[in-house]
Amino acid sequence: MSSPVQDQATTPIKPSAVGVETGSIYIDTAGIIWRSNGATWDQLIFGKAPGNIDAGLNVLTDGATITVDTSLGGHHTVTIAASRIMAFTNVKAGRKFTVAVKQGGVGWFLITWPAAVKWPSGVAPVLTNTPAKTDIFAFTDDGTNWFGSTVSLNS
Repeated sequence: MSSPVQDQATTPIKPSAVGVETGSIYIDTAGIIWRSNGATWDQLIFGKAPGNIDAGLNVLTDGATITVDTSLGGHHTVTIAASRIMAFTNVKAGRKFTVAVKQGGVGWFLITWPAAVKWPSGVAPVLTNTPAKTDIFAFTDDGTNWFGSTVSLNS
């Protein structure tokens, strides 16, 4: 993993000057996801990586149903203000994408994932319940199912 240089005050320097920060998770304008460990930033997801991960950040609109349109980028982020239903559109076989979910308000909100998402051991992960904390999930489409995995919890 690469780590951007740290400044004198031991505050991590973000890898680019412009992007979206959700707690200790930062998504830069190239769509690269970084996680702070308090001293440095570690790159979690590489834009334009092998396996058809598309760079580009799509900030989603919170609502009863949150729709992830994968034609708008490979990295998606949303802050939820209540329990929500997640839907995926424009997913092509072989495409990989990530979704960062930040707990808004008082936390304790849930996501109902599409039925076609297959999680390890058949169990969807439990979202972090702490307000202002972010969970990141990665998905791969095989043309029939979306295979979901957890990238980071409680960040």
